[in-house]
Amino acid sequence: MAAERILHVTYVYDRPGWALHNLGLMLQARLAPAGVQVTCVRSDEWHGAPEMTECLYLSYTGLVREHFDYDRWATTLLTTIHDPCEISHFEDRADWRRFPLLALSFDRFDRVSVTSQELAEILPAAYGLPVFRTPTWPTTEIVHETTVNAVSATHSCVVISSTILPKRFTPREVLQRARRLRQFTMGADGRRSWSQLRGLLVLKRRKNVGWLAAIQQRFAGERDIECLFRYGNSGPVSAADWVAQLRRANVYVCTSTMEGGPLPVMEAVQAGLAVVSTPVGQVEEWVHDGVNGRICRSLNECIRALEAYRHTPDLLASHQAASRSLATGQVFPADAWIRFFRGD
Repeated sequence: MAAERILHVTYVYDRPGWALHNLGLMLQARLAPAGVQVTCVRSDEWHGAPEMTECLYLSYTGLVREHFDYDRWATTLLTTIHDPCEISHFEDRADWRRFPLLALSFDRFDRVSVTSQELAEILPAAYGLPVFRTPTWPTTEIVHETTVNAVSATHSCVVISSTILPKRFTPREVLQRARRLRQFTMGADGRRSWSQLRGLLVLKRRKNVGWLAAIQQRFAGERDIECLFRYGNSGPVSAADWVAQLRRANVYVCTSTMEGGPLPVMEAVQAGLAVVSTPVGQVEEWVHDGVNGRICRSLNECIRALEAYRHTPDLLASHQAASRSLATGQVFPADAWIRFFRGD
């Protein structure tokens, strides 16, 4: 039987080293044996030197808003909307679904996929858009550690989150943001909304950082628990440093109000951490409540979960072991991606 022909896909990503770039590299490596040749190109490089390809795959919707002569460069145009923030004006609000979404045109695309369960529900209703759900898988191979994460000499439980605490803007920055977002600071009744204007004052980075600040304050100064809230490998911390930090920690905390993955939760499960998270994105596929972590819907639930890990080492060890078992049992979903690329 003749071998199936190779499918050539050009994957255009946004920023080197960030999650979607890593996703492209992962697809490049994992799909080659299945006859799908993925070439990863940064958007500004591709824009200046277009090449004809069978499938042109834009990895995030920010590229959808830019002007490209798609027909000239691809026979099939694909995109994945990875993160709900790409269709919303307010990525730092838990009630972001109440407000108008970005006016995006998808009529040029042959196929659209999503990774977030939220988007799988929202896009058909908001845009009349049929979507294909493609699962993600982090590229960081850290599941092979068999020992329980080390406990430091002075802390019995180390908690990590890949988010920094709030940054207060200068008055000048506030004015600049207010001018840029002026048209989006109306309430549902069409009037100026103080709650939305107030949201311009703090950079929250898609996370409920108020919860993180409260958690850090709750445990500040206590010797048997340490909270490390910082960027993951999509920020100034290198991928190697981020993996080292994950291996040192015992619990990962996610307080997001919207997510595509989030990839750090998957990386935390791979690293053998218990996870305390809100039910966003793909979290509930990776975190089974009461098995390898806790799904929380309030600040108090997060604090109670951390208190339980702090006072019950056997519970923490059990949830860490369950994460390692879940991670090692996962198989990269190549078939789902191939169906998306080939249009099956």
